[in-house]
Amino acid sequence: PRPDAGASATRTPEARSGTGVTDVFPTTGADRRTEDALREWQNNPALDVNMAHADIGASAPANRQWPADDVRGQIPPAPRWQGTASEPGGVGMAATRFGSDEEAVTWATQHMPSDGLAPHHERAVQEYTSSSFDWMKSGLREGKVPPESRDDFVRLIPQLDQAIAHSHLPSALNLHWGVNDDVVRQLVAAVAPGHRGPLTPEIAERLAGTTFTNLSYTSTSIGTHSAVVRDAYVMLRVPEGHPGLNVMRVSEYGLDEREITLPREMKAVIHGVYQRRIDLPNGFGTDDIWFIEAEVVPADWEPAPD
Repeated sequence: PRPDAGASATRTPEARSGTGVTDVFPTTGADRRTEDALREWQNNPALDVNMAHADIGASAPANRQWPADDVRGQIPPAPRWQGTASEPGGVGMAATRFGSDEEAVTWATQHMPSDGLAPHHERAVQEYTSSSFDWMKSGLREGKVPPESRDDFVRLIPQLDQAIAHSHLPSALNLHWGVNDDVVRQLVAAVAPGHRGPLTPEIAERLAGTTFTNLSYTSTSIGTHSAVVRDAYVMLRVPEGHPGLNVMRVSEYGLDEREITLPREMKAVIHGVYQRRIDLPNGFGTDDIWFIEAEVVPADWEPAPD
């Protein structure tokens, strides 16, 4: 399975009574009170806004002149989403949610069909969602691909950009992005340079208000929770009108991952970070997993000064 979008998880979501909203994973009342208190603290206008920014991957040089051995110098710049009048950025996490994964898949099939993709765009999506995923992500984040894949990388990235631009979200959605520790470490490094240990509650507080850019494509799951087992989970609020491609019809994984693919160099602001004890899949006990609530924002958006 792919590192950011692999085998389906077996964790069971739990519906909040009377709300119609399904939790990512079962929680206790104490868990929710802790999360609510943390969000209230993070949303306090008296809190200094941390202007730190993290790139998920190796950042571009200031002059955008890539080294000769960096394959990113051979592809066009990433498309830049600039927002809309109704979605200027920094609006919070309110968005369409679903009571079940089946409901979400049905909605995506009806409202985000991919039937109009050109054949070469379909082939590019199939490549991305199969064995090519690892080196395509490495190429976009680090500028490195196997020598035998370099020409394919240069050919496929513009085609994927065009395929994703084919579709836009008809309404704001909360999507789920499972990430591994390498992504968390890069977020932490923006606010705690030199920190070598795991994410801590103190650092989690400092992440609120920071922004990040994912230099590769973002493979998310529509529905109640991420379809993959990962080290941490990002609940990503994606605005109405933002590009996003329902790849379920074309992907090697079909409906299993419920995947909506977002453009490369997606930018987001973190609204809250908290830890929750969850049941691990397949009877492996329980563990404390970090959850990050983040909102996709326009490419040039910055937090307002205090």
